[in-house]
Amino acid sequence: MKKISIALLVCSTLLLAACSNDKTTDSTSKQQETKSSQTEETSSTTTTSSILSSATDSPSTTVTSTTNSVTTPMTAQEETYEQLKQRALQSTQADRSYWSNKEWEAFGVALNENGLAMDDAGNIITQAQRDQLDSNNQAQQQNDDTTQDISIDTNTLTGFVNVYGMSPAAYKVQNGMSVEEALRSTPRHMKTSGEIQTGYTQYGIE
Repeated sequence: MKKISIALLVCSTLLLAACSNDKTTDSTSKQQETKSSQTEETSSTTTTSSILSSATDSPSTTVTSTTNSVTTPMTAQEETYEQLKQRALQSTQADRSYWSNKEWEAFGVALNENGLAMDDAGNIITQAQRDQLDSNNQAQQQNDDTTQDISIDTNTLTGFVNVYGMSPAAYKVQNGMSVEEALRSTPRHMKTSGEIQTGYTQYGIE
């Protein structure tokens, strides 16, 4: 009887131990499954974030690239002929020292289109002012030519008259000499035709 009881106790103990091992195994298995699930969720979240990040960065890159492609041609755009003419009209004489033939050509076209011209000092003036200057210069040149043709040699009758406004004999009379003395002391080539006639008829001076 005692042997039977001992055998039953041993069997009960073995059964309990087996059940305990099964529970431990099941618990360990569940924990591993939970960890695996969490790892998969984390991986999925990371992948999703990476995709979203790439999707977010991609438009930015595209926009930047597009912006650059649009901006670059604008920066490299050359000055138009109209802009060149406007710049030429606002130039100073110092600026024009380094101009190319194209800039001078644009300057001339701009002046003509706007009714402008340049004075002798290189300043921009109206065409009317330029015409007036040309007229004044021409008149001055004519005066200079005329002055050069006028004799001022007082050893000739013409030169003496041009300088003093009268003949030598008349000048002498004005300064206190008598008419006869003035006519006698004045050479024939320095007398006017009237003085020669007066000297001959009134004073017998040949």
